[in-house]
Amino acid sequence: AELHRDSLPADGAPFEPPPVLTTDERRQILHDRKAAARAEEERAEREAAEAELRHAVEVASASRELEPKTSSQINSAVLSRPIKRARRAVEADASLISRAEQLKAELEEEHRVRVEAERLERERAEREAATAELEAACTQAAASRDATSLSRSLKRARRAVDVSEELLGRGEALKAEIEAEIKAAREAAEEAERERKRAEREERERVERDAATAELEAAVGAAATSRDLVWLSKARARARRAVGVSAELMERAD
Repeated sequence: AELHRDSLPADGAPFEPPPVLTTDERRQILHDRKAAARAEEERAEREAAEAELRHAVEVASASRELEPKTSSQINSAVLSRPIKRARRAVEADASLISRAEQLKAELEEEHRVRVEAERLERERAEREAATAELEAACTQAAASRDATSLSRSLKRARRAVDVSEELLGRGEALKAEIEAEIKAAREAAEEAERERKRAEREERERVERDAATAELEAAVGAAATSRDLVWLSKARARARRAVGVSAELMERAD
């Protein structure tokens, strides 16, 4: 202040030097500002996390009160993220977090029990349907001797849980019996077809043998008279191709 005496007001008004901040004071002020900002952020996040968690608890509790309800309607997953957020928040309501965690555990157990009950119910319904279908297929197959529908019903019954072993065994035995009958009938038909073809072949061979024999006998007689081998050669070639032509006749022709 003494160095700047000449710049003082002429009327002699007092001059107050400005306050000077030390480095420590400046650091403390910056620290306090950051601490206040951080505290405000923590407060805002805590209130938002608690509000979100309260809403999630309400939604989860509402899903619990539905009657009747399925496993998909038991909503414990809605609590997972809000609980994690509340745990991260600073000084969040511990009783609220504890209540949400307990509700989540109870809902998860209810969901497990409901899923198991639904699985058992599906198995029961499928078992009854498969049993009824198999019984009807056994009756139909026994009358029609056709195992097509019986095979499908047996496959369904095998996939179902706890279908009567006696019914399955009866169905399997009937299926095997019908398949054996069908196989025997098919083999008999195949044998009859082979016999028919063999008879037709033998008939063709007989007709050709008789014709070739008659032609060769005529050619032998004509050749003996005319001493011309043209017709005899052709008749001999046909007789060789034919089955069962008399060997004695072939020797005479030769």
